[in-house]
Amino acid sequence: MFTNNIISSNINNIHIFKKPNTIGTMDIGDETFNCYPLNDRGGKLLDISKMKGTLNKILFIQEFLQDKCANDTIDGIIIKKNLSIQQYNKLESKYNNYKFEYENNGGLVVIYKNLSTGIGHTICTNSLNEMFLRVNNLYTIKVLNSISDTSLILPQGYSRQPDCSYLPIGRPIWVPTVVIEVGISQSTRHLVDKCYTYFAKPLIEIVIGIKVFPKEVDGTFKAISFYFSRLGMVYNCQSIISFGSRRTSELEENLFLQLVNSQNQNLLTGVLSSNELINNTPNSQPFLINIPLATLLDGVVPPPQLLPNTEIASLPIDLFNLKHDLERIPINITLSTFPEFGGIDMKDPNGVHNDNQKFYVIFFIIILIVVKPIESVEWNDCSDSSDPFKIEKLEFSPEQPIAGQDSIISISGYLYKKLQMAKHN
Repeated sequence: MFTNNIISSNINNIHIFKKPNTIGTMDIGDETFNCYPLNDRGGKLLDISKMKGTLNKILFIQEFLQDKCANDTIDGIIIKKNLSIQQYNKLESKYNNYKFEYENNGGLVVIYKNLSTGIGHTICTNSLNEMFLRVNNLYTIKVLNSISDTSLILPQGYSRQPDCSYLPIGRPIWVPTVVIEVGISQSTRHLVDKCYTYFAKPLIEIVIGIKVFPKEVDGTFKAISFYFSRLGMVYNCQSIISFGSRRTSELEENLFLQLVNSQNQNLLTGVLSSNELINNTPNSQPFLINIPLATLLDGVVPPPQLLPNTEIASLPIDLFNLKHDLERIPINITLSTFPEFGGIDMKDPNGVHNDNQKFYVIFFIIILIVVKPIESVEWNDCSDSSDPFKIEKLEFSPEQPIAGQDSIISISGYLYKKLQMAKHN
């Protein structure tokens, strides 16, 4: 990413971020921000680090920048610079419901690149987890765990928390064999670049990138999977599958090949500009990603035993299921609507944020505990089947609130009707 000189003393101490040449500015709201190159291959990072307050920056991103990332206008957002590894770990712990990344190229930088935390992202990760963990039904014992809440420390100071990752039970080294990144409000370029960075970690064998584009007016959407695998020290893209309800264009398809450094048109399959394929049937070969069981369970000795009369060499990941699950989102709900905000778009039909909606968001993100410490927090869902919003998960950070310290309350759920305005009672 950044290749200019840096001043540093130790990896655990401060590194000074020295700005590369800007590649322009961008006016957003009442502010003007600098832009920097993502890497030597192009791309654009927006620098909002001058803004005050991490939470304020996150809300700003959600309000103004989601669409710019989803439509490939920008590839990432710099929110902090010049952090030590200890400062980064403290930040990540405090805001553990948000996706941060730690980079060590030209200075230690925290970049909020992955905005994929909306309802579309949740549905994708849930669907993929269900398909991958079905492998446990093929063996006499449980063979695979999901460790998606675990950050991976990559060489050269990178920190990554995959959206999905899978560790074989009994693997002697705590490194997943398969990693998945899901991009909703994230540029295609950054998604692919991020997939490549995982191969810097030895023993990660397969990386899958899923990019879902914004829905069109008629509710259709484009969706792409990038499948990468390792052979020794060499890793390459093995397939690019268009599996959405809308066809990709020839221009987009050429861009996908360019991003994976290939001119091989045979990598492309699925709902393309050059064919009549439709992804409307389960178990259709053009829309399957076949994960070799030997690779998925690499490192387990002795190899686990399949159930009697089970003859299978790979685990099929059916992208029809993923598309079908995404199509269940009501047409008036965007894929990047944030479930932790109760699924509320935060804008009225005219695109204006009203005070009631702003209060709803702020109240549920952060409160100050000023009473005595609470040993534990219990809650009950008092809603019924007729309510338009269903809470699925409520999380407290820290789990035991401490007097005088900030506590974060995160609410996740689904909104089943469109709200013109909302307020907390």
